[in-house]
Amino acid sequence: MNNKLWSIPLFILVFGLAACSKNQPFSLEQAQEEQTAQEVLALPDPQLIFLQDYAAQESVIVRASGLHIKVLLKGNGAIPTLESVVTAYYHGTLIDGTVFDTTRDNDQPFSFSLEGVIDGWKEAIMLMRVGSIFEIVLPANLAYGDEGSGDAIAPGATLMFEVELVDVTNPLTPSG
Repeated sequence: MNNKLWSIPLFILVFGLAACSKNQPFSLEQAQEEQTAQEVLALPDPQLIFLQDYAAQESVIVRASGLHIKVLLKGNGAIPTLESVVTAYYHGTLIDGTVFDTTRDNDQPFSFSLEGVIDGWKEAIMLMRVGSIFEIVLPANLAYGDEGSGDAIAPGATLMFEVELVDVTNPLTPSG
């Protein structure tokens, strides 16, 4: 019995049969490209590995949304709402440590409306009190998602920030 058929790698055989069933021409190069793409997809996702490792650290809180928080300093000032304008220092990095944005270089905090920032920032900032410093990690779905942002933040990027809440206008007021 001739066993040459069994020496063909399985992925080529499957890809070729699939192409034939769709009345498409079979190409060995295309089959090899498909296998390479599948091998890349099978690699561990560095973003996911980072999130898992970070979540395992002591004192990290992982919220239902996927937001990771480490409270570095607990403040006792005002609490922002979604309608607040907040002033904060921040330092933003990718998971490899690349800085993509920071207010620390010029030692000037930044003021912004919470309504105009990414979801992870909204959620994290509204958990802070003035004087707090949080380290927050945002999975891509709470940051810039599959679109990324400019050249600095690739699609699907997990972002890490250290945020110090300095001031809040229009804070939460305790009900009577």
